[in-house]
Amino acid sequence: HSLRLYNMYCRMLLFFVFAFIQTLYFGLFFVFVVVVVHIGIDDTDSVNGGCTTYVAAVAVRELLLKGVRFADYPNLIRLNPNVPWKTRGNGAVALRLLVDDYDVLDIFDVVYDVLLRYYDKYDEKPQPVVAMYVGDVVEELRVFSRSALSRIVSLDEAFSLVRKFNVYYRDVGRGVRGLIGGLAAIGEPLDRGDYTYELLVYRSFFERSLKRNVDEESVFEMDEKTYPYTFNNVDRKDGRVLLTPHGPDPVILGIRGEEPDLLVKALDMVRIYDKIERWMIFRSNQGTDAHLINARLSDVSPYMSVVVNGIVWSKPVVMPGGHVFFMLNDGTGVINVAVYKETGDLNVFARKLVLGDVISVGGGIKPGPNGLNLNAERITVIKAVERKIKKNPRCPTCNVSMSSMGHNQGYRCRKCGYISKESPIIITITDQDLESSKVHLQSPKARRHLTKPLERYGHEKQYFKYGTLYEPWHWP
Repeated sequence: HSLRLYNMYCRMLLFFVFAFIQTLYFGLFFVFVVVVVHIGIDDTDSVNGGCTTYVAAVAVRELLLKGVRFADYPNLIRLNPNVPWKTRGNGAVALRLLVDDYDVLDIFDVVYDVLLRYYDKYDEKPQPVVAMYVGDVVEELRVFSRSALSRIVSLDEAFSLVRKFNVYYRDVGRGVRGLIGGLAAIGEPLDRGDYTYELLVYRSFFERSLKRNVDEESVFEMDEKTYPYTFNNVDRKDGRVLLTPHGPDPVILGIRGEEPDLLVKALDMVRIYDKIERWMIFRSNQGTDAHLINARLSDVSPYMSVVVNGIVWSKPVVMPGGHVFFMLNDGTGVINVAVYKETGDLNVFARKLVLGDVISVGGGIKPGPNGLNLNAERITVIKAVERKIKKNPRCPTCNVSMSSMGHNQGYRCRKCGYISKESPIIITITDQDLESSKVHLQSPKARRHLTKPLERYGHEKQYFKYGTLYEPWHWP
């Protein structure tokens, strides 16, 4: 009898020990398992002041107040700038959160409630969407995101991914076009290539003034002190400030740069007279040329963003108004290249090209009355044809270029009247003169958000460590 009692007590003790160990194991498992939640927001920009990044900034603040941890800065993902229905910046936002004991649906509801408060209820063109994906970003989502950067993607493609990967989303009852941008933002975690940062400063959402009260002199001073580690703040040739928008949206200004701590220091250098409601740092693909993919002309289609290598197939023609057009042949097809007057420096450079130059052109494929056009954003000379040009002789007294008096009649100095029968000077233009291998870009005021400026060459990044956010990265 005593032996039976002893065995029973032993079995009971083993049972309780095993139950305790099992409870402890699974309890610890559920406490320490961290789920990565990705929330994408898109298509809230509107002509009346709707702003996707503002919605994200307010949502971030409310999530932080609930104790939610962020794996990364909010990601501002610029998408294909050549789609016909884009907003000016064509940007979507992804929030990447580390969640353990917080209900993911509650997190989604926080973001969606912010969207409902701040989307434009009077402009029916935008179709705002909030999308949520849980887990590591799979390759198919990454491929979709890369496609949304360089071509047009369809809602059918987006719905296919929603069904396959259990993506949860909600719209506001107008349509779901924003699902494409939301998914594309989720699918680009900026961990396999170049990225930059932007610090965005906001006024109240209900402030609709087109004017920003920012001291322009302080912007130029800031740019001089932080260059080349900040970029696209100003166009020095035109004396123009570029970091302030001109619409009724809540953004006061945005400073773009290489590192978050530098952006905070740069903000302190700028004198802002508007009342600041909040500011936030975003990690972004802008300034990286992420939208441009190498392509053959036989494979291009409308609204793609491409880089094509080929031969100048016709002499550049300067049209009335200043636009430059020439044909480009890459061996698989011929396309008309357009370099518009508004591109500034690039338009001036395009006039120097001649028949036979081997070049690389990056830009957008747009339909035109006579077929497809390649609207140039950048041009690089790969191999220049040697060419000779005539230049008028210079006045020996004034050292200025003299003017021709007519065919074989000599030259006259407009300044002092000196006349010369000297022959014109023949100059040979070579690869070096045309700066072969140098990228020639649009003037800063005409550039896309995604265009990589010259000062960024050599500063490209390849790696980001999640969870290591510079403080402060937001205010309040």
